[in-house]
Amino acid sequence: FPEIDYSKVAKGIKFSDADFLKMLINLVGDLHQPLHVGYANDNSGRKILVKFRGETMSLYDVWDHAISEVVRTQESNFWLGGWTHVRAVSSEWEKDKAKWKEDGPFKSFDRWLNEAVEFTCSKAYVHPITGKKLAGPNAENGPPVEIGEDAYQEWRQLWLRQILIAGERTAIVLNDILDNKGATRLATGSKVQTKADEERKKEEAEWEKERIQRQKERRSRTSSSFINPSAFITNLIIAVFTVPIFLLVANHGLNPQTYAGLIRSILESEGPAPKSGGKRFE
Repeated sequence: FPEIDYSKVAKGIKFSDADFLKMLINLVGDLHQPLHVGYANDNSGRKILVKFRGETMSLYDVWDHAISEVVRTQESNFWLGGWTHVRAVSSEWEKDKAKWKEDGPFKSFDRWLNEAVEFTCSKAYVHPITGKKLAGPNAENGPPVEIGEDAYQEWRQLWLRQILIAGERTAIVLNDILDNKGATRLATGSKVQTKADEERKKEEAEWEKERIQRQKERRSRTSSSFINPSAFITNLIIAVFTVPIFLLVANHGLNPQTYAGLIRSILESEGPAPKSGGKRFE
């Protein structure tokens, strides 16, 4: 494996206890993704192409997210089966706890790394059905190898077991830290500020400015005029026609004969006045 170039680490960067703990948890998890300890000459499987579920992708991508996406999106009921319970790897859990107490953390991490390398070479780089090596010594060059359904099922079981092993080992590490007398002095909060964090803060500041501007515009619109003349006139015209109709219906109902009688009475009351000189009634 290539040496780590520590000169690329940002100068003056500081970490809190919480930052160290996050990185430690991430380290344990990453150690159990087999292609994280793959061959350097194929860039940990990124140069090895395979066909999986109708797509051509790298062997690294298969182990890193393709299997998990199939399980998550197409086998959602599987997650309800209680498979994540520690009893599924109870023998490994008891063995790892005993070896942690016996060997300590540094030797345990070395052992886990060696196991990961062995798993990668014997399982992740080997087609589970044909036994063909996909990379490394004695590997054959050729077109992308097809990872069919039977091969997927084999790798799926191995992938799930790796998740459980990583989980029980993370628990061992955390329990050892938190059971220590000095655990109460561990500082919370993060001191690490990356460029992504800085960009996120700038973006949030812009969002806040836009929110405040929208609030000001809404207040300006509502306070500039309580009465809209155009809307007032429109509503008044509507009321002139609808209110009398509503009163008529409310008082006389919807019978057409009633309205015919009303019209006749109005017309009769507006008839011509009697001529003068007519017969007077005594």
